[in-house]
Amino acid sequence: MLQVLSHEPNEKNIRSTVACFKDNGGYDLIQVKNEGNLLLLRYENFVNNYETVFTSFETFFGITISGPQRAELTEKYNLEKAREHAASQGEWSKWDPVTQIHGHHISKFAGRPNYYKEYFTAQQIDLLKNLLGDYLREFHYA
Repeated sequence: MLQVLSHEPNEKNIRSTVACFKDNGGYDLIQVKNEGNLLLLRYENFVNNYETVFTSFETFFGITISGPQRAELTEKYNLEKAREHAASQGEWSKWDPVTQIHGHHISKFAGRPNYYKEYFTAQQIDLLKNLLGDYLREFHYA
């Protein structure tokens, strides 16, 4: 959110963004994560490997996704297509109601896992770990 809104990652903005995350359902996932009808995927496990998503969908939904279907979906929803779609939305305040992709959806880091280590200082990372420690522990990030 800091990047999307072009806000500096200072303590005030970090605290405000974390509060916004919490106030707008960020912790709802903890409440429902153990429900039997929920499939959770870790972004960093599938960002560069859609096969993980397809296999998880097949197992969860009891379906088969053929090779040609996998290729078609990968081509249609890859990072470059998302980047093009985001660019077509223009500003952050404009988004596609179907995909929820908005202008500025793709950061300069292009969704690369763990780029936060380049974006935030060590002190800011410690602040985030303090503010979101329970959430990070719940999903085994800390």
